[in-house]
Amino acid sequence: MAARALKAGALNEQACGVLLRLYAEDIEEQIIVLPVSTTLLSQAAEAARGNALRAGDAVHFASALRVREPSNPAGIVFVTSDKELLRAAQRQGFTALDPESVDAMSVLLVIREAAKAPLRHENI
Repeated sequence: MAARALKAGALNEQACGVLLRLYAEDIEEQIIVLPVSTTLLSQAAEAARGNALRAGDAVHFASALRVREPSNPAGIVFVTSDKELLRAAQRQGFTALDPESVDAMSVLLVIREAAKAPLRHENI
């Protein structure tokens, strides 16, 4: 997204560099990477059929389904610009973010603030 914004002239090189650095830091702490297995691919095929998703999107979706906590699907922020994939994630109860939407920054700020809130009994 930062590279596209730089190319479009919406960001300067310094701002793009800052965003890419922050992204690199987030990868280690906040992004979960799963190995692709035959089990995951089977789940992706099922997700593709059930949600009319393309193959790559189905792997993304199946990966999120595997790592989410059943009692708290909103605890994972599902990020995608694909409308079908976004709807599928929302139907499954994920907090969903379209980084290309006009309100993406405000949604992201709400998500970040919610993540800072202390865990209360009613959230469990």
